[in-house]
This record gives sequence, structure tokens and C-alpha cells, in this order.
Amino acid sequence: MIKAAITPGTHPAKVNKNTMRIEPQPLPITESGGQKMAKITRQKLIFIFFKGLKKNLSTNIKYVFLV
Repeated sequence: MIKAAITPGTHPAKVNKNTMRIEPQPLPITESGGQKMAKITRQKLIFIFFKGLKKNLSTNIKYVFLV
């Protein structure tokens, strides 16, 4: 039997790497309390959203013209 330290609470078995890349946690050492990090994150998410939206719209338009 293995004796390991047991930490109370629930813990994720696996962390999605994309979540860590897209949504970074604000660092407590920033002057503005993480607002700079939040602004960068928001811009990345907006870019990713519109990139996916643009791709979906272009495929839908092609489909409409083919039908």
C-alpha cells in the first residue's frame, strides 16, 4: 500500500492545455491587479471567436451558392 499525502477537496484529474493557453490567470504582482492580463486575454478570445465565425460564415455562403 502506498502512503501519500491526502489533500482535502476535489482536484481535476487532467487540465486542458488549451484552457491554460487561452485563459491565463492574472499575476498578483501587476500594478493594475491583473487588468492588463485580462485585457490581453479578452483580445485573444475576441480574435479566436471572430476567426471561427468568419470560417463558419464562409463555408455557409459557399453552401448557399452551391444549392
